[in-house]
This record gives sequence, C-alpha cells and structure tokens, in this order.
Amino acid sequence: MEKRIMHYLNSVADILQRVAASGELTGEHAEDLMIARRLLDILKIETEIAPEAATRYFDAVGRLLSEGNLILHEGVDHIVEQLKDLSGNQDMQQLDTFVTLVAKLQSELNKGSTTKTDAVKHSLINADTGYAKALFTAGLTLPQDSGEISNTRASNQKNYDEGALLAFILDRFPDNEGVEIEHSGFISGGHSKLTLRIELSDVTTLPRRIILRSDASGRFSGASVVDEYRLQTILFDKNVNVPKPLALEESGTVFGTPFMLSESVTGESIGHMFKMPAQESTALADVASNLATIHKIAPGEFGESIDNARGKTSDKVLFWLGLAERDFRATDVKSATFELALHWLRKNAGLSDLAPRTLVHGDYGLNNILIKNSQVMAILDWEFAHVGNPAYDLGYFYFMAQALGSWALFLEAYENTGAPLPDEDQLNYNILLAATRVGVQCCQVHSAFNAGLVSSPEAARVVSHQYVNESILRISELMERIHHS
Repeated sequence: MEKRIMHYLNSVADILQRVAASGELTGEHAEDLMIARRLLDILKIETEIAPEAATRYFDAVGRLLSEGNLILHEGVDHIVEQLKDLSGNQDMQQLDTFVTLVAKLQSELNKGSTTKTDAVKHSLINADTGYAKALFTAGLTLPQDSGEISNTRASNQKNYDEGALLAFILDRFPDNEGVEIEHSGFISGGHSKLTLRIELSDVTTLPRRIILRSDASGRFSGASVVDEYRLQTILFDKNVNVPKPLALEESGTVFGTPFMLSESVTGESIGHMFKMPAQESTALADVASNLATIHKIAPGEFGESIDNARGKTSDKVLFWLGLAERDFRATDVKSATFELALHWLRKNAGLSDLAPRTLVHGDYGLNNILIKNSQVMAILDWEFAHVGNPAYDLGYFYFMAQALGSWALFLEAYENTGAPLPDEDQLNYNILLAATRVGVQCCQVHSAFNAGLVSSPEAARVVSHQYVNESILRISELMERIHHS
C-alpha cells in the first residue's frame, strides 16, 4: 500500500511540475489538474477511510473462518490458519497479503462444490464487496467532475509522413486533384488502434472531413483494420449505421501500419460503461433498434473471414475467459469476487450455445455509438466483431440501458423490431461475462498505473474514479441475482 500511495504522490507531483513549467493554463492542463485532484481524493480515502473498512473486512473473514462447524476440503487448512492469524492482528501493512489470501482461498474452494463450501464462497464475496463498497461510496461523497474537460488530446502520438498520406489519397481519388490536408490531429481513445481526424480542402468527390483508423502496432487484442474495413463495407451496404468506408491501405508503408479511411460522421458519444449520462435519454429505443438490425443479418453474409465463423459460441467464450483469467492474475488486484465470477462463467459457458448465432459487435457501448438528436448516427470500432450469441451485445449494454431509461425498455425496443430475444439465463450470463471482462481490463490499467508503467490521463482516470471497486460491486450484484434465480 505504501508503494501505491507514493506513486499517487509522485504522479501528482509530475502533473504540477508540467503545469508550472508551461507558464500558462490551457484546457489540457486543466484536465491534468482535475486528475491530480482526483488522485489526492483517492489518497485521502486510502489513508482515512480504508483502515476502518479494512477492520470490518478482517472481522468478517475472521468470524467466518472461526465458526466451529466449518469444514472445508483438504488443501486449504494452511490458508485458513494464515487468514485467522492476520484477521486477529489486523495490521494494515498486511492488508494486501490478507486480500490475496482471501482470493486464493476462493480459488481453492472453486475446485470443489458442497452446500457448505458454496456458502463460504458467497460469504467471502460479501466481505470482499463490503470493503470495495466502503471505498467506492467514500469516493462518491467527494467533489465530482463537472464533465470531461477534453477528449481531443492525443494519448497516442505518432509521427507520420503527411505527404505520403496525401499522395495515397490522390492516388485512390484522382478526381480530387487539388486536394490538400488542411488539418489533422489524433483523437484519444483505445490502445490497439490510432484514430486521426483529417480535414481536407479543395475536395471534389471526397467529403471534407474524414477519419483515418490504423492499427497501433503489430500486437493488439482485436481484429486488424483490414478485417474491420471489409466488415464495415458489408455493413454499410446492408444499411447499418456505420461510417461510409472510403479506402484501405494494407501494406503499412504509408502510415507505418495498415489503415482505413472513412467518412466522418456528426454526433457525439454520450458516455461509456462507467460514465453514464446524467439523465434518461430518448435515444434508448434507437440504440436497441440499431443493435437488432446488426443481429438480424445472416452470419453467412460475412464469409469465412469473420472471427468465429465456424466455431461454437462457447469456444469463443472460453477463449475470452482464458485470456481474462491470465490477465487478471497478472495484475496486483486480488479479489474473491473476481475469482468466483471467472470460475462460474467457465463452468456455465455452455449457456452461450443456446441461441442462434448472429453477428456480434463485441463492444456495443455508448463510447462506440455517435448520437445526435436522440438518433444513432454511427456505430464505431468493429475490431471485436465475431459470430456468436447476440445476448453478449445486449448484456454488455445492461448498465448503460439502466442509465438511459431502463433495461426492460431496452429489451422491449429490441424485441419490437422482430429480433428474437434470448432467454433470461442467457442474458444474465452475458451481463456477468461482459462486466467481468471489462472489470479485468480495469484491473490491468489500475495495476499498470500503480506500478508506474503508464501515466496517461486515461489510466489515471480509471484509478481515480475507482472503476475496479465499481466492477467488484457490479459483479457481486450480478452473482447474487444468478445465485437466487
């Protein structure tokens, strides 16, 4: 914990030094100062709120493991004894060790299943969630941001040859002989892709504003823009609301990596998985309708190149879970809640095969949907598209649907299009699957920031807004619902 606190202080110091050295306060510096304040807020929680919450955590686990009739399977006795000892001493310096052992006990208990061990598993989740809730709730009482100060700052800067890019545009669109690149700038966003906004002058047949989307490197978790371009071309021809694809450069010689050009679309992203709109939106029905349009296209339209074209949906889910388990255990976040969720999802992956397979966007969130006047203008970022269970896209949107109006209204609008609605078990499974996968990604960012490996505004925001604790609360709520269904 001391190492984590020192990293918060060092990050704040770095921000203040950058702002002081600039000699003037710009919008970008205002964003830096906002993040610095939030990091100090978290530091206050770590030092003032966490000790009391940790005491309750120690006590809850200690009482559970001291019950006279508690009988667990062989192989966990040494973990139980260590936890009893730590819960008795309640040393804050040993909290990280304690939390790690609780998660390890949960993992060991997952190897067997009896009425008693299942009860212990859920009791461990309650203790884990209690600690996360105390920290997350404390964060909500602190001054909140008035909104995102800037979303145009480029977190992934990349040098490129503007002349080579212009030559490519002229080669592909010779009718625009006098075209020039008037302005270009990177848009902050994902780590596996770069997005460049380009404004052209003296165009003839080209739109004045276009978007370049490029693979950030040779290593990424989703599909290449080469596959995205081909998919987006099919979707555009099928009247799906995607930006009009214009050109594809596959060699990587012009920009350093392959890229696609598409028409820029008006509209704005009104939130994401953790930053919800402040009020209900009439866009909810149109968001659901657009998703149904995607799901109603026959999977055969996309050929063999689409991810998981022939595999079972459960194969894709198990592949995802394997990556999530590997990535989670490589972080410094230890949680009994995550352990049980990952185990339960793997055990019940067969639920994913109980629905007709469709095209699945794979990242259908408000951050990837442009909205204007309550209408969906464009659906972006198709790098995780695959053939699978449509319940995943629905479940992914669960918390956002609640913020925009209600989950029931979202499902009703989807079903009203004539698209078949997956049953409740499939929906619940996929809500949990999506929340767990996104939660693991938050754990990765949180861990990398704490280790000093990344210091981007996006990473600092994940930490300061406590997305890991919020994920634990969401997963716990979903597990409780499944447990009693």
